[in-house]
Amino acid sequence: MNTAAARLKPRQLAPQKVASVSPLKVIDSPNTQSSKVKLLLIVLVPLIAVILGHFYINTQMAKTSFEVLNMSREYIQITEENEAIKQKIQLSSSPTVLEKNAVRLGMVPAKESLFVSIEKNAIHRNIKDF
Repeated sequence: MNTAAARLKPRQLAPQKVASVSPLKVIDSPNTQSSKVKLLLIVLVPLIAVILGHFYINTQMAKTSFEVLNMSREYIQITEENEAIKQKIQLSSSPTVLEKNAVRLGMVPAKESLFVSIEKNAIHRNIKDF
């Protein structure tokens, strides 16, 4: 046999097992509309949560600030009332006011004071005698 004839003759090979290949299928492209909606939800839900959280915190801070302002006004008012009461107490406990009130009630000053000593069983005219 010549080489040209050998080239033309097909070789006989042992039969090989061919893996079963499934036929190719056409796959639809993913629905871009639903992926856009998912992306929009992924972005918008946290953004809305952050904005609402900011508004809530801002509202609470304003409320607390208002309460602090009211309490500071109340503190100032109570402090002023306290000072006014202290002034009234000082005025009413001054010696001249006490003397006027005592005279108005019919009291008279003591002419002479005596001191009683229980230990010595005696009455003294002067405290220095104790």
